[in-house]
Amino acid sequence: MAAITKPRITSIDFLRGTIMIIMALDHVRDYLFAGSFMYDPLDLTKTSGILFFTRWITHFCAPIFMLLAGTSAFLIGQKKTKAELSAFLVKRGLWLVFLEMIVVNFGWNFNIGFPMFLFITIWALGISMIALAAIIYLPKKLIMVLCLVVIAGHDLLDKIHVTGNTLPAFGWAFLHDQQFFTWHKEILLVGYPIIPLIALMPLGYCLGQLYTPAYDAVKRSKILLTIGTSALVLFIIIRFANFYGDHGACKKIHFSLSSRF
Repeated sequence: MAAITKPRITSIDFLRGTIMIIMALDHVRDYLFAGSFMYDPLDLTKTSGILFFTRWITHFCAPIFMLLAGTSAFLIGQKKTKAELSAFLVKRGLWLVFLEMIVVNFGWNFNIGFPMFLFITIWALGISMIALAAIIYLPKKLIMVLCLVVIAGHDLLDKIHVTGNTLPAFGWAFLHDQQFFTWHKEILLVGYPIIPLIALMPLGYCLGQLYTPAYDAVKRSKILLTIGTSALVLFIIIRFANFYGDHGACKKIHFSLSSRF
């Protein structure tokens, strides 16, 4: 009897695999390059062209993981009711948060006392899934508009900071401002705030409509190529003008972390 296989979408698998390779490149550079904790690879006064590129290109990793997770949620939802999909996303999100807080954080230190808790990639994915569990009940056009507003406008919050080792400061770090905190003897790092990322998964959910069987593949390719090219060109223009975004929080966290070890 012939084996029954689940259909795969090659383009999504290829993109996800490519991003995993790029992410591995970033981690290899961090652990094997002697200057990783001495200067920022994006510092144009110290870096080289290839080093700059290996760091710059990794900024695609987390956003694309978020985006594709939303697309996968839409495709899974084609075989579920919204209530079933919502419950699935909540359970999957809580599981990812647990993995980040317990398994991954233990893996960083191999210390059952957990001297440090990092709220980073997998944690942000989990929180975004929990949020998506509620967002899927909104009309897709409204979801898309809200997502684009958040993605385009969240940098307007860059100048807002809540200082101190306090609960309000931690709450704001949770939402937007990367920060270190101490709790008893533990170090807490909120490395992936929610606001800059939470809109990506619902946007990927809306994108999933392009991958339904009835959608024309040629039309889908043209739409994705247009959106992708336009986004890259707009990004280059904004960063070249240097008047909006990129407030340097990642750089601050990078050197704060290196100074502690």
